[in-house]
Amino acid sequence: MARSSGRSAVAAAAYRAGCVLVDERTGLVHDYTKKGGVISAEIIAPDGGSAERSALWNAAESAEKRKDSRTAREWIVAIPAELDAGQRRELAVSFGAQLASRYGVAVDVAIHEPDREGDNRNHHAHVLTTTRRVSRGAAGELVMGDKASIELSDKKRRELGLGPAADEVKAIRQLWEQTANRALERAGSGERIDARSLKDQGLDREATTHLGPVASEMERRGRISDRGDGNRQVAVNNEQRQELSAQIIDLKTERERRAKISPEAQQSDPLDIFRDGLDKAHAAGDGIDMQIAKRRFELAEEAQANGQNPKHIYSQINTQAQADVISGLYKANEVHRATARKAMGAEGKGHSEGVAERDQQAMPAADLVKAWDGRKVELVRDYRQRAQRLESRINQQIRGISTKRWNADVKHSAKRPAEPTGLFAAFKRSSYETALDAWKATATRIKAWKVAREKDLHKRLERVRGYLTPSGGLAERDAERKLQKERPELAARLPQARDEIKRENEAKKQALLAQKRERQALQKGRPGRGGQGL
Repeated sequence: MARSSGRSAVAAAAYRAGCVLVDERTGLVHDYTKKGGVISAEIIAPDGGSAERSALWNAAESAEKRKDSRTAREWIVAIPAELDAGQRRELAVSFGAQLASRYGVAVDVAIHEPDREGDNRNHHAHVLTTTRRVSRGAAGELVMGDKASIELSDKKRRELGLGPAADEVKAIRQLWEQTANRALERAGSGERIDARSLKDQGLDREATTHLGPVASEMERRGRISDRGDGNRQVAVNNEQRQELSAQIIDLKTERERRAKISPEAQQSDPLDIFRDGLDKAHAAGDGIDMQIAKRRFELAEEAQANGQNPKHIYSQINTQAQADVISGLYKANEVHRATARKAMGAEGKGHSEGVAERDQQAMPAADLVKAWDGRKVELVRDYRQRAQRLESRINQQIRGISTKRWNADVKHSAKRPAEPTGLFAAFKRSSYETALDAWKATATRIKAWKVAREKDLHKRLERVRGYLTPSGGLAERDAERKLQKERPELAARLPQARDEIKRENEAKKQALLAQKRERQALQKGRPGRGGQGL
């Protein structure tokens, strides 16, 4: 956790422990007493004792003088679901004690219960360590010393005969593996964890990405983040992998079955799955789905011609086919007009536009609405993603201005002229007042530094957040405007198409109601309104 990114060890400790702490360096109060999900939080010193949380982390902050200092290091560990509450606490505290002993640092261990929206087995611990070695003072308080070995640069570590810092990270992963597996063994569980990467373990599964504080906060507020989208796609990919592997889990049975099949029959065509999709789309008679299936088959043929197996890249082919068809619906008229102008010259302009207009008029209402709404969803998503990136950059700029202003104010406060005292105080009063006036003028300039810029950034931030509202907000409005400019022909016919679909749905509803009334009449012995009862 570095100051350069606007983070504070005091704020981090308060959040993870679910308590209130005052940052003595900035004067900010970090109150997370209303945060739920914190099961336990305790501090472990290298000597096996404990410490007061506020004193520890304020000491860690005050020990660092650089504006880009790292004030704390965090390890997040997933606790095995096979352990009960007591065993989970014992495991987390044991791991924290080993870190404290290994590096001579103080460790703050907070155990959290699973998130409400996540996997209910996901008990985890936040292990926050100081970046400096600690010792006991004369009064029993913790005193910050030199940087721990894991915090040193690789150059300094080489001078001390140590390996690169990356080796320390691997060693801590192995330490957690050993500690957790001993806990599982004591609990009588046959499960084990492995610190190696999925690739080194030989597992055909993608790893998710840690969200981090910014993305986590966005996801909790119902906003979409790039990392969250990436993790959701990884989950889908892994589920597909699991489904495919489950189909051939019994390799012996599969080999026996294949042995009974002729070699010719074993050579299945990779395009079969794409042909099946095309046949189903033809049977359904859906215009856009049929176009997507056709484009998907064309891309599969191209992939096979390039030496690829289309079945192995089905997801990429399907995504590309959908994008090609949706964009093609909007570009079709431009292509028609450009081709006609090139072939016929200026005289063909009216004819080309007439052809394009007839194509638009011939498009079924359902296809037109589906194309419009699909393109609008894409535009809204693009606007929201750009707004999220802009929101992050503006927040960084605001934090940078406020941090620089606060640091300058702290440094300037220390330079306040001392009021003269003693025998010659009266003679020094004039020079003191002159120096004090100059000091106050500088203090005023510091407090006013980039205030206007900061206000402007806050206004921009409010506008950007208008694109991130759950209801769509400005993203929906701008997407609609852009679509109307892109495709005025579609926009002109859209209300009519929507009314047509509404009338069709109402007609279907009335037909269903009529059928329902007929069935009810038959059950009562009346075939119809003009019929005779039985």
